[in-house]
Amino acid sequence: MRPSTIASTFCSGVATNLVDFYRRLGVEDKIRWFDTLHFIEPGGRISDLGPSFSASAPFHSTPSFMRAKFLSIGDKDAIARGLLALMPGLPVETQDTFLSWLERHGQTPRAIQRFWEPVLVSALNESLDRMSVHYAAQVFRESFSEIGSCRQDGSPVRPALRALWRGW
Repeated sequence: MRPSTIASTFCSGVATNLVDFYRRLGVEDKIRWFDTLHFIEPGGRISDLGPSFSASAPFHSTPSFMRAKFLSIGDKDAIARGLLALMPGLPVETQDTFLSWLERHGQTPRAIQRFWEPVLVSALNESLDRMSVHYAAQVFRESFSEIGSCRQDGSPVRPALRALWRGW
């Protein structure tokens, strides 16, 4: 029986330990790398977030984000404001949860459920109501910026959400 392929969206400063773990397990060559994130809704409708060749950085993912049907205009506006709030620097570690941070920063329930939660729970393996604001912000600042992004062969990769991050 052939081993299954492990799929990963990105390699970054946050995921460096995971990639090293894959290497030590001898499965690094089983990793598939993607530049586009696919958000699948109930019923099967797919919205792809990825870089666009029609726009240059830092706006190269804005077209796919604006076309994404899984979020309303209000959700997209809230997400943009949330990402902007994370830009100045990593928040100091506190007892605050990322869910309470999202609520304080005007995130809609749909933006939380359809954008923030899938990205962060998959990255940190923790629910938003138990997640540190500091580490959630670190995922967006490091994973979706220019810091440390790579493919299994060490070549650079432009993950969709990193492109999205740079687009705001």
